[in-house]
This record gives sequence, C-alpha cells and structure tokens, in this order.
Amino acid sequence: MADASLLSGEIIHDFDQVLHGEKEQIHISGNRCGLEIAQEETFVYDLFEDMGVDSYPEVCIQTRKLRELTIIWLERLQSFRKKI
Repeated sequence: MADASLLSGEIIHDFDQVLHGEKEQIHISGNRCGLEIAQEETFVYDLFEDMGVDSYPEVCIQTRKLRELTIIWLERLQSFRKKI
C-alpha cells in the first residue's frame, strides 16, 4: 500500500504529534488503508475489507517502529525515483 507517498510523507508529522504528546490519537486514511495512531501502537487496516475484494489483514505495530519504517521506505522510494 503506497498511501504514505500519496500524502507526501505527511504521516510522519502525524506520528510525531502523537509521539510528542501533542495529540492523544490520530485516525487517518489514504486510498487503501486506514490508521489509528496511538502513543504505543498503531493499528493499520484495509479500507476494502468486507467489500467483496481481496483485502490485506489488519496489523498492529509499535508506533515508533512504523514511523522508522515509513521514513526508510520514503527515502528509498525517493532514491529509486532519482535513478529512473
């Protein structure tokens, strides 16, 4: 799911707001997935679930870890785009 790049990486700001205590929780969604970001864990779910199409399983991951992985993914995507 490539929603993070569609938001131009704005999701990092959302992670930071929750991790720094500016907001208790944030609920956002992109084209394919929804996120419930909380201080300790983030719940990621497929918006197409129960719509009669193949969907991805929901996942719960540590918020700091997901932020870190998202940054790595955005950096590598940017690097890839520079090469083409």
